[in-house]
Amino acid sequence: MASSFPYLLFASWAEYTHNMDYSVGSRIRVRLYSGKVVEAEISAITNQSTGRKLQIVYGNVTASINPAQITEVLPTST
Repeated sequence: MASSFPYLLFASWAEYTHNMDYSVGSRIRVRLYSGKVVEAEISAITNQSTGRKLQIVYGNVTASINPAQITEVLPTST
């Protein structure tokens, strides 16, 4: 039973990130691989052989991230 736990956790996490509503221009909160959490804007979404990648901009930095790194989609300011 213990061996199925990581799979169930991953399945739930994959479903969670899959159902997030984001697009180019969306403001998001992201956990970088360094552990730092930043607010960023999505500048591009690409589908690669390794899966979907998001290009984000925060401050003067541009980075490519995995959608699983998104912790929150922020409300749009109107």
